[in-house]
Amino acid sequence: MTQTAFSPGLRALAFPFMLMTAFPAFSQEECDGYRYRYTGAFDGVAVDYDVPYGENFNVNFLPEDLVVDVYTPEGDTQEARPLVVIAHGGFFLAGSNSGAEVVPLCEDLAQMGYVVASMSYRLGINILGYIPTEFVKAVWRGVHDSRAAVRFFRHSVDYGNPWAIDTNRIYLGGISAGAFIALHHAYVDEQSEIPAQIDVTDVGMGGGLEGLSGNTGYSSAVNGVFNIAGALQTTDFMDVGENEPLFSIHGTDDGTVPYGEGNISLLGFNLIDVNGSSVVHEKAEEIGLDHCLITMEGAGHVPHIDVFNPDYYDLTISALAG
Repeated sequence: MTQTAFSPGLRALAFPFMLMTAFPAFSQEECDGYRYRYTGAFDGVAVDYDVPYGENFNVNFLPEDLVVDVYTPEGDTQEARPLVVIAHGGFFLAGSNSGAEVVPLCEDLAQMGYVVASMSYRLGINILGYIPTEFVKAVWRGVHDSRAAVRFFRHSVDYGNPWAIDTNRIYLGGISAGAFIALHHAYVDEQSEIPAQIDVTDVGMGGGLEGLSGNTGYSSAVNGVFNIAGALQTTDFMDVGENEPLFSIHGTDDGTVPYGEGNISLLGFNLIDVNGSSVVHEKAEEIGLDHCLITMEGAGHVPHIDVFNPDYYDLTISALAG
């Protein structure tokens, strides 16, 4: 277990080691000192925009197309590369897979040699319903969509593998709302754990754990998870035997998603009690799950986009690449 606290004055690039225990070993030809370590490993990035990966009914009971932007390193000849799927933030009310909190991470990770996919997912919370319940439903729609996205890439490997993906190295991450999706995707893995607030007979909510957003017949399992300023509804979802190593970054002064246990807050209103990153990592330690938490002392919500402390971004990309 690693738990590290940082202040904004520290230079992040001194710490490129955080995920070493989480990611499987790379092949010898990949250990050139640059690939997966430095953004200068490749000169440029190619992007396939708005690639359809699924469809499902949204909060308004209308069919919605789901898309992903796929970032790859230009000039790369590797035939089996790790894939990182990232879900954006926005409180399930706004945001997109081209948001400012996600695109720089996608570009930099792709320049390091990863294939990176920025996924859209169904947004919307029914403000006429009981908001805590509607928030849980929004998370669950996102989980169904992320499962479909992971399945889509496994499906793509069987049909020519256009992005040269290694299906033994698929990782899922998220930022804020997207981190809720990533955490619940990984650790809600039993039918009995589906939140009680979910009515599987509701339009767009069916399909059990896997959902109905597309690409059935393929696994949605991931090999690791990263969480930037997210939380779990409860750490009771995490059991002995979980095998998705966890890496998190969270600011201690996050006023939106609590660093510890507390309420999610929107415009000053408390919505639902959750377990933030520090509590999630306490549970990870308890159950013997490989994990690393970077605590950013004094930082607010989603530290890596703090324009007044650019070191936070350097630390984030450096740690993810480690």
